[in-house]
Amino acid sequence: MYMSGLMKNFIDRILPACEPWMVKDPNHSGLSAHPDRYPRDRAMLLVSPCGFPEFDHFEPMLQYFQFYAQKLGWRYLGEILRPGGESLSHEQFQEMFAWYYSLVRQAGEQLRRLSWIFDWISWPLCGRHSLKTNLQSLVRDDRRRSGGISANPSLAGQSFA
Repeated sequence: MYMSGLMKNFIDRILPACEPWMVKDPNHSGLSAHPDRYPRDRAMLLVSPCGFPEFDHFEPMLQYFQFYAQKLGWRYLGEILRPGGESLSHEQFQEMFAWYYSLVRQAGEQLRRLSWIFDWISWPLCGRHSLKTNLQSLVRDDRRRSGGISANPSLAGQSFA
């Protein structure tokens, strides 16, 4: 599984929220679980960059976090993923990612106020395969109509492969 040491540390630091003993897992037949030490409504949103340019590299971690949220009894809110994330750390590319930073800020605001994110904000941030296929078609069709330049500035120059 592709997971950084920092992400593993984060997961390990959630463990004190659970009691040290094990019980039968109410959500997974035949499995054990630690009961919640401080029962309350909790939710999880995964925010992660990846150095590789494809969204596929996130799949093992996504599956793990969805399972982990269910195992803990937390609501899984979704994810904000950034493939090719190395370029986010370079000053010369910051203007190119202004659209992305704007969407992340809007997603955070929506999440804080409503506990969910509007689809029009989340679709470029989540990277789901069916969505990528639809976006590739949209960009191809848009380029065909406009002679190679995307009419949607938020899609201009963006790769969804």
